[in-house]
Amino acid sequence: MAAPAINGTRYADSKLWPIPARVNEDEKQVKSGPHTLSPPQIELFEKCKALLKEKRKEQGWAEGQPLLEDNMKLTDEDLALRFFVARDGKVEDAVRDALNSIEWRKKENIENIFEWCHETFPADITYKSQTNGLCGFHGLDAEGFPVWWDRPNHKGILELVDKYGMDSVMRWHFASVERGREVARWLNVDRITIVLDLQDVSATNVLFGKSGALLRAQSKADQVVYPELMRKLFIINAPWGFASAWSGMKLMFDKRMQDKITILGKRSSSNGDAFSAHIAPDQTPAEFGGTAKVDWDLCRMRPDPAPLIFKAPMYLEKVQELEKLSNIVQSAETAVRNVVEEAELVEQVVQKRMEQVDAVEIAEAADRKKLESEESVEEAEQTYRQHLEEEAEVSKPEVAN
Repeated sequence: MAAPAINGTRYADSKLWPIPARVNEDEKQVKSGPHTLSPPQIELFEKCKALLKEKRKEQGWAEGQPLLEDNMKLTDEDLALRFFVARDGKVEDAVRDALNSIEWRKKENIENIFEWCHETFPADITYKSQTNGLCGFHGLDAEGFPVWWDRPNHKGILELVDKYGMDSVMRWHFASVERGREVARWLNVDRITIVLDLQDVSATNVLFGKSGALLRAQSKADQVVYPELMRKLFIINAPWGFASAWSGMKLMFDKRMQDKITILGKRSSSNGDAFSAHIAPDQTPAEFGGTAKVDWDLCRMRPDPAPLIFKAPMYLEKVQELEKLSNIVQSAETAVRNVVEEAELVEQVVQKRMEQVDAVEIAEAADRKKLESEESVEEAEQTYRQHLEEEAEVSKPEVAN
């Protein structure tokens, strides 16, 4: 999977991407987004992690391996905590859904979905057209979360579903969510904000048409496999009768999800300020009532996040921070390499010196042996001469008186 390329710099190694605060797997996490665990919940979450490890061991998992295989997660504990929070602290439900989610990712090959979509998705799904409407990532909300803008086109959705099937359209949705997770992680945040513009969809479409069926399928799937990813959802330009329809529709969302949804109805001077308080006009595309000019083909889900997505000032600040971090890491790596090279040179010099010392010592030892040998020979010769002299003395004849 490719990482964003900004100004010629590619952050390909996810270890170089800063992620929110807690990066130590051994440190306990008690907060996820706006949710902070109470002491009793902390105890339950510890049981949740223990049960999750127990279930994974039954599947052949061992310490040191990723507990939850998900290349867009922040950490294992963060992902587990999202399921725990989303399931209202119900340990067995959280563990079951976390394991099911990982199995789903394997079955659907979600880890390689960017490559899959690059090779498989037709152009009228991945690029802006009259059939698929406007959608893509652009700008940040007031809290710094990336924003996904979506204006579904009922007629276009019908054509896409009829032409490619619901599964293909849903798969493109999952690819878009994965891209959102990537962008959020890249920006050092853990959630995304969504703006859903219903100006091209009627209340009847939402309740009974394929548009509504698709939206409901996406919402249900997201709650199951992407818990606690959405920070806020703004529904703007809601059609007449939508408020009444919403009373029934909201039942498909859990209470936490309902609290994240804001319905603004038709955008006007009376509610425009309310929306701008959450997302500034310069971060809002002109098509959605803001001042930002957006190239939608570059802001849609693409094989590689387009540089133009990150041209907003707040994005550029993040880019500069990452470039500084990259430079610091590269400088540190260079310094380490230099130290290693110097250490290797010192080791080589020491080795050569030791070899020279060994050679001198060997030569000196040989000289000593030679000297000792010469001294031994000389001593033996002297002893032999003395012996001969003594024998000569003994053998001399006695002189008669």
